[in-house]
This record gives sequence, structure tokens and C-alpha cells, in this order.
Amino acid sequence: MQGNKTLNIFAKGISYLFHPLIIPSIGCILIFNSGFYLDYLPYSVKNSVYIIVFILTFLLPTMIIPALYFQRLISSINMDKKEERILPMMIVVIMYGLSYYFMHRAGFPPLLLNFLIGCISTIIISLLITIKWKISLHTAGLGGLTALLFFLIFSYNLNLDLYFSIVILISGITGTARMITGNHNPLQIYIGFVVGFACVFIPLLIL
Repeated sequence: MQGNKTLNIFAKGISYLFHPLIIPSIGCILIFNSGFYLDYLPYSVKNSVYIIVFILTFLLPTMIIPALYFQRLISSINMDKKEERILPMMIVVIMYGLSYYFMHRAGFPPLLLNFLIGCISTIIISLLITIKWKISLHTAGLGGLTALLFFLIFSYNLNLDLYFSIVILISGITGTARMITGNHNPLQIYIGFVVGFACVFIPLLIL
């Protein structure tokens, strides 16, 4: 019994650590440490991008969920029911859209912009699926991160095998954690990963 409780706590911790909204920020870190030409930008520029992306795509959207909870628009911060995910996801799509607009106006590099387009597409497709069926947003996000690394490795011949292996490992651990907590079944985990991968990889191909 104690072992199951510990395992469940660990699984919840993994779910919080690799929350889908943190994926754009992690993607920026990977891009700026990949050996790609953006890796040679001044640290001051990189730090500015990190701050902007983190605030617009993680901090502000994350604040929405507690607000909806206290307004009793959702019954749980974890949004375990698929019906409760629809409104927050719609709001996140709008905020990500505004993020893209501001980043585009600020002259962000095409790779970052197209990666963000992929993230927005992932949320939209996941939202449409969620109307009828529950999909894993966690593995969708990690699928998108995997697509980013896959694209950089095979399009620019960058040595990112270690990063790629780590993300695949994290994807497996996170997917397992979501099943341990009872949030998803294996099919929802796999479909989420495939949707995230496809939604991010396709916009990157048109760079």
C-alpha cells in the first residue's frame, strides 16, 4: 500500500514537472544549445527570448487554471475530466496566438516562430479531439519536442542524439506516469505523442 502511494506521488510529480505548457520554453533552450546558428546569439538576446517565451507561453497560461478553479468553472486543477479541458485549452490557444503575434512583430527567428505554430496546432488539434475523446496533452507536448529535435538532427545534421534520447526517455516515463495516476490509457498516450509530433514537424518542414 505504501509503495503504491509513493509511486502515485512520484507519478504526479512527473506530471507537474513535464507539464505541456513548459514545452515551448524547453524547446527554446534546446534550440539555443543545439549547435544551430541561433546558438551563437549573444546571451543577452537569448535571455530576453527565454523570459518572453516563459511568461507568454507558460506563466500567464498557467495562471488561468487556478482562476477557473476558484470561479468554479472547473472542479479540479488537474482537469481530469475531458469536458473541463475544453475552456482552458481554448483560452490557451488564444494566448499562444497572441504570443505568436508579438514574437513575429519582434522579429523572432523563423525556427522559433514555426515551432510555436506547431505548438499552437497541437493544442487546436488536441482540443478538437478532446470534444469527443480524451487525449494525453503531456505526451502531445513531448511528441512536439521530439519532432523539433528530429528535425534539427536530420535537416541540419546536428549532433543532438543525447538530447533526443533523453526526450524519448522522458516521454516514456511521463506517459507511464499518466497511466499510473489513472489519467490516461495507453492508446490516449500514443495518440497524443503522434499528434504532437506531426503538428510540430509539419510547420518545421516549411522553413
